[in-house]
Amino acid sequence: MVRLLSRMQIKPKIVTAFFLLVLLTACAAPSYQVPPPSDVSISRAVTEINSARNRPAKSVSMAEANAAVEGVMHRLKPKAQSLCNYLAERSSASCRNWQVTVEDNNEFNAYATGSNEIVIYKGIIEQTYFIDEVALVLAHELSHHILNHINESGTNTLVGKLVGAMLGAAIAAYALGDVSCNPQFEDCNQVTDVIGDTVETGANAGGYIANQTYSVAQESEADLIAAYILFDANFDLKKAREVILHLAAENEVSRTRSSFFDTHPVGPERLAQFDNAIREVLSNPGTPIQ
Repeated sequence: MVRLLSRMQIKPKIVTAFFLLVLLTACAAPSYQVPPPSDVSISRAVTEINSARNRPAKSVSMAEANAAVEGVMHRLKPKAQSLCNYLAERSSASCRNWQVTVEDNNEFNAYATGSNEIVIYKGIIEQTYFIDEVALVLAHELSHHILNHINESGTNTLVGKLVGAMLGAAIAAYALGDVSCNPQFEDCNQVTDVIGDTVETGANAGGYIANQTYSVAQESEADLIAAYILFDANFDLKKAREVILHLAAENEVSRTRSSFFDTHPVGPERLAQFDNAIREVLSNPGTPIQ
């Protein structure tokens, strides 16, 4: 009888600890952060969000939206490129030639994609009061490219999947250590299916954990770098902050701090965190842009 799997004497707690250690040290972690907001500052943010007035959307044509975005990018781009050069160890190779597309969509959304692309919905221009708010949205997405977040997230997910697959294989080996079969005389399909399913589950779990571990921190990091870009481009940080307040007010304030399962900081936490970013920029106006 030929053993399909040899028994591995591995305690589950040891495996889990090893898995998390490898996963967390292997993944790229955000390095530009301000101190987390205090409970007092978050409480103030909740009060401000709850008292925020509703914003009626204004009518904006696609031509007007494109003109607004083009004007903001004209001011942002030189400063963003300077910061991109300063953070060369983090920046992707193509981050100096960003392509911005305005999508004819009334939702309040924008995102960075590919190696140098940014998509901003017309709804953002329709629902903002100040051009500084549009500037923050664009600077935030530029910062994702400048900080190479998209590639880092992909690498983190891949590393997590690999480590998760190894953990799944170890668990399968431990669980099926007493199971043996000879493929010439017995049907081993059930055993191999269990192994395959366990490895796949481990890979998916590892990829999810790795991607989630730094997603909120990456968003906060992008807000901080965006604040530096705005300040250097002579936008008003207090007016820019209004877009975060508006976004938080549009969502029900059910939680004040982000959890592991969030991809973005929840409203009160993000607003208070951005206030910390403003203080950081004003106290160090020459950093990190030289």
